[in-house]
Amino acid sequence: MKKILALTLFLLLLSGNIFSESSVNVGGHMALSMFDLAAGTSTYMKDKDSSAVDYAGFKFLRFMLFIKASLSEKVLVDIQPIFETRTDGTTGATQKFPGTYKDSAMSVIIGKQRGLSPKVDFQGFNRATAKMVLGGGTELSFGYVHPRFTWDYGNELFWEDELNANPFSLDLYLGNLDAVGFEVVHYFELADGNFTIPFYGYVLNGAGEPGGGSVIENNNSPFGMVHIEPEIGSLKLHLSVGGGVWDEKNSKLAARAAVGLSFSDGPFSARAEGAVGYWDSLLYDSKDAAMPFGGYAKCFYKVSKNLRLSLAGSFDYHNFIMPFQPHAGKEQWIAVSPGLQLTTSPGSRVVFQLDLAQGIYEPYKNNGVETYERYDRTISYVHPTIGWRLTF
Repeated sequence: MKKILALTLFLLLLSGNIFSESSVNVGGHMALSMFDLAAGTSTYMKDKDSSAVDYAGFKFLRFMLFIKASLSEKVLVDIQPIFETRTDGTTGATQKFPGTYKDSAMSVIIGKQRGLSPKVDFQGFNRATAKMVLGGGTELSFGYVHPRFTWDYGNELFWEDELNANPFSLDLYLGNLDAVGFEVVHYFELADGNFTIPFYGYVLNGAGEPGGGSVIENNNSPFGMVHIEPEIGSLKLHLSVGGGVWDEKNSKLAARAAVGLSFSDGPFSARAEGAVGYWDSLLYDSKDAAMPFGGYAKCFYKVSKNLRLSLAGSFDYHNFIMPFQPHAGKEQWIAVSPGLQLTTSPGSRVVFQLDLAQGIYEPYKNNGVETYERYDRTISYVHPTIGWRLTF
């Protein structure tokens, strides 16, 4: 349903009647990797270890097109299709484990996760909405929205920071939240207009399932979410809280929350976010609730007009394995990523990034019977990448 709705909006935008009556702005993001290498070790089956080095070289990563049309002073359309190399163009050190325990155990080995024949493909929409300006500082949007659940993913700040986003921000259960629905934006003026609090409210289709429906798409029960961003001087905060029910019988709670803090002072800036989730009785082989949590912290120092240094760390934890068929277990990622950026023009930058990461994948041992023990996996690696980002 999400893709059908987004495609409908996209076709409407492309119609001659709309273009003849509207003001259209077009822009986009593009990212390439010029050097991509990973080296590390992994345990992919019981008592079987692997050490490997994999070089991917020059790759197209992704292209996002921005098309914004003002149909009138109060009606706007925002379409953002995404095209990516299907394997994300990175090496086999891409931070993920297989989607099901039936997948090849070899896929955790560096170099085995990368497709042999990657190809560029349409991956959906980052945003596809129609927006109405209601007056009084209020805006209403409908379509495939991009909720500001977190800054890093929802506000796309990771695009400005890194070539490879951290595992927390891309996690469907934590930093990542996309869905079809309504978005209401209002700016509350306090203290005679000297203090403003941006407020974002959402009614989303699918009751908060990870990624907007990757487990069960429960279209009968909307997921409600609110997000506020108070700002005091150089200090900025945010709080996001959402809840609903996720099952077809409308009886099992789904809840998500995120907090963030950012600070800037001269050439120095820093940002941190954390998130938790709760899905009652989501696991297939356990009565336990799915309760993931995690966060990240980043700091930046601008050495000169064209050079910025960065250091980031992230933590990502699930009390289950297999995101699309959750079973009891444990999956955990820890990553540290130093980097630097060279600005070559206002919209162009060369990014140097080094990811040091460790992942642990532990299926549940049911009543002492090691049902999935041969699928226990770990991976530790270093992943240097040099890439180029362009915004136009």
